[in-house]
Amino acid sequence: MLTANTTTSTRRLLYKFSLLRELVLRISFNLDDTLNTFPYPATLTSLDLDLMFPTPTTIVDLDPILQSCPLLEVLTVKANRVSGHWMVWTILEQHDRQGQDHHLRLRSLILKNIGFPQPQLENVLHFTPALKVLKLMSMEEDNCWTYDWTRLMDLIKTLGIQLNAADFSIFSSNSSRFPEPRQPASSSSPELAPRVHEICPSTTDWTFDAATVTPSFLKTLSLRTSFVTTLELYWKPAVDTSFNSCCTTHLKDAPRLIHEYLCTSPQLVHLRTLKAPIRVDYMDLFGRRTGNSTDNYKTVATKPPIIMPSPHPAIWMCRGLKTLHIELHGNSNPRVLFGYISRVLPHLEELHIARPYVCESESGSLVYARISLLLRDGFCLLSRLKHLERLFVVPNVSEVALFSVCNMMDLSWLLDSTSSSSSGDRNDITYKAQRRKEVERWLSQREREDYQESARPPGSIELLSCTNASEEDREIWHQLRHLGMYLDVEEMVREMDDSEGFRPLPSLCQLSLGSFFMQQPKVELDFLFSDNLC
Repeated sequence: MLTANTTTSTRRLLYKFSLLRELVLRISFNLDDTLNTFPYPATLTSLDLDLMFPTPTTIVDLDPILQSCPLLEVLTVKANRVSGHWMVWTILEQHDRQGQDHHLRLRSLILKNIGFPQPQLENVLHFTPALKVLKLMSMEEDNCWTYDWTRLMDLIKTLGIQLNAADFSIFSSNSSRFPEPRQPASSSSPELAPRVHEICPSTTDWTFDAATVTPSFLKTLSLRTSFVTTLELYWKPAVDTSFNSCCTTHLKDAPRLIHEYLCTSPQLVHLRTLKAPIRVDYMDLFGRRTGNSTDNYKTVATKPPIIMPSPHPAIWMCRGLKTLHIELHGNSNPRVLFGYISRVLPHLEELHIARPYVCESESGSLVYARISLLLRDGFCLLSRLKHLERLFVVPNVSEVALFSVCNMMDLSWLLDSTSSSSSGDRNDITYKAQRRKEVERWLSQREREDYQESARPPGSIELLSCTNASEEDREIWHQLRHLGMYLDVEEMVREMDDSEGFRPLPSLCQLSLGSFFMQQPKVELDFLFSDNLC
């Protein structure tokens, strides 16, 4: 599928299509050599290949892409796991570089879970003097050769390439094929991190392997830059499985450390993009874990419980965040997640939420969970985000039909309620009535909440919020006083249905609740509920 309308000179006469500049290909089946013969439009400036299928060997030839797309500036190739995906580029290896006047426009090259022979990678660098972003994440090695990041960084300095962002890491399975000792596998390691700083001295983009996240590492990063605009963590997928069961292995305690860092580091006040694994438990400021919708999906684990220290209740400092991509781990109360995001990050423009097919809770049990979109679980709390333009949620990895786990009433608030059509008015009235009935069903849960809250020590919530809190923080804490409760959702429903002129998500223009690509909210909902309109 394309992210913009396809055009040719003939079609442009028939339709008012603009030239295709950006193309995203998400591929969930084995294409063999199709990628190398695909007719890439010559007008492309950005190409994103997302390889989502397991296959013994996939070879992506860089030459047809670069030959077909002379204007290409951004190239991203990612695989969902390390499984024999390779990139090659041999077309210029035998040419005399001194006599070459062929420079590529490429400014960004991002590879993840891909193998790319280092000699060929270095060859690419000779023809990309304008390169600003080079991220080689979880790169796969061959039996015959390994990556040498020191040599690569020396070449970058020799060529005079001025990078704004860089990251280099090697995929390493539990049973390494290479004898120890060997060079550090990640540019985030203490040995190589200073070298990265040499080729990116003024970077505000931090991208690194979650396995390297330690208190000392975060402290070292803090000393190298005064502020951060982009913070992205990634982690290794399993080699022999189609899902990431990585809470307690590769991720270790990265979610806790990152959460604490987001709450305490003044450098992150300027953060605009965050991509990271998250444990919703750490957002649960008041310990309200009742009504957890994922509890129904737990199974007993065979190994001892994992003991993870819980951070002190605090809120993120990155209030100006515009882009948030998170993967949820462990148990999660969705009302906590949606309530926290909607209050702490009011300026969000893009939000992606997903979770692994299976994950471990803090108790050591396995969680086979989905992201609940039910009204009672607080998905509607996101309606507070006035600036949100793009919302991408993967409700369940097991591909259960959306209409089997919720109905149109739960999501009707996503539609533009200002429609003047009579049918739109009738639907709006119908959904409001259904929401009122749904809220009435929560009476027993609300009574239980009231009882539990009455058992709290007087002023305990105020004491939490006033500890070293600024005036702005105290206001946010006050807004979060019902975090995780049915009461929070009930008040949101009342505001949506009864407040004059209230329009949920007024800026939303792209939505995906299970589709591969985002589309207009009404189109997405019509598609998802087309077989079960209600």
